[in-house]
Amino acid sequence: MNKGISDIEKFEVVRKLSNEWSKDRYGIPIMRPVTIDMIDCDNIQAINFQNLKIHENNLYKFVLNFRYDKNLDSQFWTHPLKEIPKLQSAMGAGTPDFSVSSRMMRPELIHQVFKNRWCGCLWQECNILAIPTMVWDGKDTYDICFGNIPKRNVVLISTLGCMNHSDIFLAGYYEMMRRIEPSLIFVYGSMIDGMYGKFINFKYTEGFKTNYSQDIQLSLPLVTSRVFEKRRLA
Repeated sequence: MNKGISDIEKFEVVRKLSNEWSKDRYGIPIMRPVTIDMIDCDNIQAINFQNLKIHENNLYKFVLNFRYDKNLDSQFWTHPLKEIPKLQSAMGAGTPDFSVSSRMMRPELIHQVFKNRWCGCLWQECNILAIPTMVWDGKDTYDICFGNIPKRNVVLISTLGCMNHSDIFLAGYYEMMRRIEPSLIFVYGSMIDGMYGKFINFKYTEGFKTNYSQDIQLSLPLVTSRVFEKRRLA
């Protein structure tokens, strides 16, 4: 390796995490558990990463990272340390929503999930409340997508674009629930009939707000928790 490159450039090549992270059977690092008691459920607000401003009050903002893969690669994978200060200014963040598909070759699928979890581990090393964004496709993706999340972990999902493929979505959703039993699920987008569990639902438009009014900020401690529960249909 060229001795003239900087420590940051070395990190971008080697991508070495500390030795504390265990890995699943595919070599994907396993993030630290995040439980519901670690979340400020009364005050949480959603914001898309591209609307997050580091010099604003981001105390209650939870960062969503649902974008095209090329954007996620350039922001979080190619130069993984660049956006850390911005993420540290927020309450927490969902890991990047790298695409997965049953049509992918297996090594590519593993790599996509690896990037998602690796970013989460790096962010947790940097004291960011990082929550895994769950993405799946057909049955052949389940082991790779669900096999590296601790039981009862808080997770983040998106239903955007899933309404026309609700059967595939729900099949994977039920498998996620069986394997992980999440204590809380952040949902970005509309709820889909058949989903059950304990939720916080972020509407699509919430992610685009850049400023919350002073009145809302002042009233937040008095607001009832955003958490609600839906029971499984018999």
